[in-house]
Amino acid sequence: MKPLLAPGLTQHYADVGRCDADSEDVIVCLHGEPTWGYLYRNFIPRLAQIGRVIVPDHMGFGKSETPQDRDYSTRDHSDNLERPLTRRVVIRGKLGCRLINMS
Repeated sequence: MKPLLAPGLTQHYADVGRCDADSEDVIVCLHGEPTWGYLYRNFIPRLAQIGRVIVPDHMGFGKSETPQDRDYSTRDHSDNLERPLTRRVVIRGKLGCRLINMS
């Protein structure tokens, strides 16, 4: 996992596989609650054979920081998710996720 400095926290993510500018195959794996990016540890090597794989840890999960002054809203999480993706110029890709268990 690599650190990404975001406003008010350090967010961790994995970025593996083909990272060349010509690669259009970008696979983003999102974890739900209460898991973290480690959930995808066995999938990443196989997915990396297809293309680039980005697996962020959401704020407060995994190795990402847990700031006490944040509200942890859906908007906050989506803003934090946008940072590692836009900084790596992800334009087209595939999304894999695990839904949040609301029970």
